[in-house]
Amino acid sequence: MLKSPEQRAKFETMLKSQQSQFNSQLSKTEVERSCLTKADLNQPFIPGETRQCTHRVISSTGSKIEIEALCTQDAGVKTTVSARHEALSPERVTSIVTMKTESKAPGDGRPMTMTSRMNARWLGADCGEVKPVSVPKAP
Repeated sequence: MLKSPEQRAKFETMLKSQQSQFNSQLSKTEVERSCLTKADLNQPFIPGETRQCTHRVISSTGSKIEIEALCTQDAGVKTTVSARHEALSPERVTSIVTMKTESKAPGDGRPMTMTSRMNARWLGADCGEVKPVSVPKAP
């Protein structure tokens, strides 16, 4: 309990500072360079870790794929991931991934939703110093 007006004011100032820092992180843009080879792009979609997840392709065309995954963990945590990737042109790709997590654990039952948006563009035929990404191969 806050015992004095000074303690309350100090606590409120701290909370406002933390909230401001948190809010600035929500809209943060990150830039990353990665390299995909033609062989990587010719592989069918194979998710990496599949032990506790079921995956399905909702729809797939030559320029768009929609994927859904349902994952469960030992502690009663259920996560649903939906992803949509679309090639807008031979040089540009856009993606949106939404992850919803629910927990059945006592005291931790609030759902959480996280959405990520990605815009990618082709930089060139030579990856230079950037190592190719590791794309899971079909069994």
